[in-house]
Amino acid sequence: MMIKLIQVFCLVISVPVFAQKCDLVKIEVYCASRNIATFSDVSCSRFDSSFSGSKTLFTITNSDTLRLVADRLTNLKYKKKSFPIDVRAKMKIYYLDGTVTEICSSKFNIVVVNGRNVKPNTKLNSLINYYWEISGVDHFKKQK
Repeated sequence: MMIKLIQVFCLVISVPVFAQKCDLVKIEVYCASRNIATFSDVSCSRFDSSFSGSKTLFTITNSDTLRLVADRLTNLKYKKKSFPIDVRAKMKIYYLDGTVTEICSSKFNIVVVNGRNVKPNTKLNSLINYYWEISGVDHFKKQK
């Protein structure tokens, strides 16, 4: 299962962050249920505390996999204006120099990277949706 997870991750990922190439140390992917109702929107910075007991974590540390992921990192296209989103998934990408990039996603696939809204990115959304699916936190399906 873990090998398949890593293979799918490497095929799907297009997490265009910063071109820090092979300085990648670890990737953590956190998923909370998209069906959880909250009194107010959950920001990226409040995600961990808001869903402390109800999120699933996937950690990727295999150096070969990290190298493959690092090779696939490209630049994202950002929106001109940033706005808050109601976060239900979060990725933390750790680099050797101590830098941490945070990628947050709403249940509607609106993505924020380090506080900046990103233009739609199908591969990134597919990756996040993949982790939601295997996490089992909910059974959200896109309506066609």
